[in-house]
Amino acid sequence: MARCDYCGAEVDLPFKCKYCGGTFCVKHHLPENHNCPGLKRRAEGRWFEVPLYERPREVIRVPPKPAIRFKVSTAEGRDLALATLSVFLVFLSYFNWPFQPLPIAYLMALTVLTYLTHELAHKLLAMYYGYPARFVLSREGFLATLVTALLPVPIKVVAPGTVVVEGVLSRYKLGVIALAGPLTNVAIALLARFAAHAAPTFSHYLYGVADVSAWIALFNLIPLPTFDGSKVIRWSAAAWFSIVIAALALWLL
Repeated sequence: MARCDYCGAEVDLPFKCKYCGGTFCVKHHLPENHNCPGLKRRAEGRWFEVPLYERPREVIRVPPKPAIRFKVSTAEGRDLALATLSVFLVFLSYFNWPFQPLPIAYLMALTVLTYLTHELAHKLLAMYYGYPARFVLSREGFLATLVTALLPVPIKVVAPGTVVVEGVLSRYKLGVIALAGPLTNVAIALLARFAAHAAPTFSHYLYGVADVSAWIALFNLIPLPTFDGSKVIRWSAAAWFSIVIAALALWLL
């Protein structure tokens, strides 16, 4: 994996400039797009080659984008709340609508741990890389999630929205950001299983957290478009296979 000498982006197939010898992405591979030190501009805007003895020895590297401060707008907070509520209703439906305070509190905590943290992991990593990201409610996915939660159907849909990342991302960053959600679920499932061994009194609840978290990881790792798995497998089939095996093992234990 190479980095663009101008913007710092990671690229799979870099372009090498024949004038300055630098490595650049598709957006900056033309000499005029990376302020090529091997060329200089005439007053009328035309370019011509600079003699070798006049060229600088190194290409100036632009540092990567700084991380963006985490923030949630009012609209995004509303979308996250509605999406979390719809998933909570799916869990209530799956467990036959318990109306006692303890099961309701447990299922709400389960929703936050397994679903909300998954979406926030995508957002946090994208913002760490310097890309604006926000959770957006999908009208069709939200309605499908609500309908399958309220109706006694065997298959439940959990797809109320997604995290949208702005900007041009390399295949590596797309894959890593997509992997952040399932990887968070796998980590939660692993911690829940360890906690269940350490606290047998609460093992029933902790095993439930581990099973649901591992299932959400597996569901999102389906290697089809719109799923996290499609972006992960495009970046690294080995990473996709490894996380699938880990999630499957935690789910089947």
